Amino acid sequence: QTLLPRIVFDRDILQIKVLATMGAWESALDLYAYGQNVVVGGSLNSLKDLVISKIDTLHLGDNFQGFAGKFDDVDEYINAALVGDDMFIDASNDQRIEGVGRMLQGLVTYLYALGELQNASANCGVDPLFNSLSSWDMGAAYLMGSIKANIDEYHSDDFGQTLFALANEMCDYFGTCVSSGKAHASESLIDDLNTGKELLKAKSCTELSLLLEEDITPTILVPLIQGMLHYAVENEELSSSSESGSLAAGDALSRAIIPVMNAIDSDKSMQIMTNMKFEKGGSKPVEDGAERVFADVAAMIDGLKVDCYDIGDHASVVRSICEFQENSNGSENPSPGAGFVSLAGGDYISGTDVSNEAKIALDVKDMQSKDNIDAMRTVYKNGGNSLSSDDQPQSLATLSTTSFPRMSEDPMYNYFRYTFRSIGQDEEGERLGVFDDEPVEQYGDTLVTDLMELNQIEVVKEAPIVTNVWMTVTHHLYEAVRECQSMYVSGADGFNLDGDSFTDEDNVYYIERDLDLAAAYYIGEGQLKGDKNSGFLLYNLAEKIAPEFNQDTGGVSQVNKKIMDLMNGIKSDIIDQGLCMTSLSDGYLEFRSRVNSIIRTMTIPLVQKFIWHMFITKDSDFVELYGLSILPQIKVCDPSVYEYILEKVVFDDFSFETADDILRALQGSYSCMGITCNDVGELNGRQDGCSDDISATLRGYEITDQTLLPRI
Repeated sequence: QTLLPRIVFDRDILQIKVLATMGAWESALDLYAYGQNVVVGGSLNSLKDLVISKIDTLHLGDNFQGFAGKFDDVDEYINAALVGDDMFIDASNDQRIEGVGRMLQGLVTYLYALGELQNASANCGVDPLFNSLSSWDMGAAYLMGSIKANIDEYHSDDFGQTLFALANEMCDYFGTCVSSGKAHASESLIDDLNTGKELLKAKSCTELSLLLEEDITPTILVPLIQGMLHYAVENEELSSSSESGSLAAGDALSRAIIPVMNAIDSDKSMQIMTNMKFEKGGSKPVEDGAERVFADVAAMIDGLKVDCYDIGDHASVVRSICEFQENSNGSENPSPGAGFVSLAGGDYISGTDVSNEAKIALDVKDMQSKDNIDAMRTVYKNGGNSLSSDDQPQSLATLSTTSFPRMSEDPMYNYFRYTFRSIGQDEEGERLGVFDDEPVEQYGDTLVTDLMELNQIEVVKEAPIVTNVWMTVTHHLYEAVRECQSMYVSGADGFNLDGDSFTDEDNVYYIERDLDLAAAYYIGEGQLKGDKNSGFLLYNLAEKIAPEFNQDTGGVSQVNKKIMDLMNGIKSDIIDQGLCMTSLSDGYLEFRSRVNSIIRTMTIPLVQKFIWHMFITKDSDFVELYGLSILPQIKVCDPSVYEYILEKVVFDDFSFETADDILRALQGSYSCMGITCNDVGELNGRQDGCSDDISATLRGYEITDQTLLPRI
């Protein structure tokens, strides 16, 4: 069961693809390099960590040793796709996204799954048994991943990022789906993996080795072969100048299977590689035709120990692999400022003057004092109390309407854009990039405006806080991280990431300024420490809801205490110590980690308010508002739960009879939002049985070593 926290590696893959889809390539690269979801021994593990591990630590024989060399080659491929360099220099966004996604799905998960399974087999019969079982579990986890259908009616295999999902995707094209809708290869794999575990326990090592060599390994190859063949069919109709992502998808998947084929027939393998190669503006894709690729694969199918019937028949190719087999046999720097602002009664002291920005709280105060929508709309749109960092008038509305491109590289903002774009296009039939007839970039303003049109006075009083203000806080936290990274990467050479010269004083100011701005927008003017009767922004929201969940002990809510401790700690432990200014320290990584913790903690009051309104007020409009405030985070890590809650609280009128079911679904996604049952607490008077025990079962395969879970 120790494996459980590690199995969420596929969330990183999904979120990288989401960020890339939204054009946030720098954030996608950062997530690939430093990770987001996999925590091992208290530290984040990244996909890059996985990729750059040496192949010779895995028992994979000579196929990849001689052909692909070190995993550094794969890392270079993924980096090129994320940066838009080398073979991806003229590639479309779809091609870069497919290159990254299919490479991680095909080659990386395949190699590490097979390596762990072979490691377990090599150590069969060696005590302690736990070690070999742990490796076997980890191999299964790399094949299956953590994203699965938690809600029966919402199958999330379409959202999966591993070979298991690839098999289920390809079975439709090759007619190899079984009655459950899943691939025959997937069902066989689960049975064989469970059999293998029992053989390990019984120390039946010869049988285990035979099972791995003759059954499991060939089954793993099936979706890779199907994927490569499918894209050969797709791509033979395209030109080299095509923007289609399928060109890069075929290239990436072929790189997983060609080294294995190379050990069987190097000439045919090289011919396949030439046909599948992605080369924008170069030779015609699949120049020899898809049937040539099918024929070459068929000639090597026996050597791969794959049954041609397991590959199936592609609907667009006249002959099957079996038939082919038979045939083959006959900007400017601002000056550092001055001014200290005390926020939350001295709980946070800014090092820069953020008094103007903190006055956005007074706009909320003015809105909440109005008794009609028209008056509230005037305050919301026009403001009147606050100035932005460049001394321009700002309002609660402009926090959202001017968010793009300022927030274009912010991960959380892109998760929200992605979600509301999906709602607009997939659920409401609007054109791409539109939500409720407005640009998706200003989704927050659209939500508030819609509520005003519905004359929802009480809901409107809170809506700008949990949409526009919440995202503004996250933006300044991300900006502070980027400024720290700029110094961390450039270090002592005197240049930032854009090549501009900097001084220590300038850059420390930038970092501290954005952290101060995050605090100003989170706390606001007029807030006293731990006081739910003063203040108007997110700090106040956390104080008000905390008593309902028994989290107000010690005079300050647990949420606000943690956030203030984290913000103050970033100042004292990292900024003041100059740890962003040298790559010799882990300053940037620690800074990034603490900012992620702040954002996760900021999510807790939103979850609490969602639960409270479901069970106490039963107000469907409040339930919908707070549902939409957390659903984008769930969409990018637990899509089936997202679909379920979206239907129950947004597209259906919320019904109290469904509240218990919704809560259970939500609690199952706490881990993917980076929070726990203890963080949220129990609503007064309820014993909801929330547990942070993560399921140790992957699609019918039971995990033995749950310490491995953060890595999967």
